[in-house]
Amino acid sequence: MILQKLEEEKKKIQSLNKTVNCFMKNDCKNEKIGCNQKTPAL
Repeated sequence: MILQKLEEEKKKIQSLNKTVNCFMKNDCKNEKIGCNQKTPAL
C-alpha cells in the first residue's frame, strides 16, 4: 500500500536527519549513536 511506503520513507529520512543534525552541530563526540555509525552514501 502506498501509505505504508510513505511511512517507511519518512522513518528513513528522520533517522538520516538526526545524523545530519548531529554533524552540523558538531556533537559527534557526545552523540555516539548516530554520528559514529557509518551513514550510507547518498
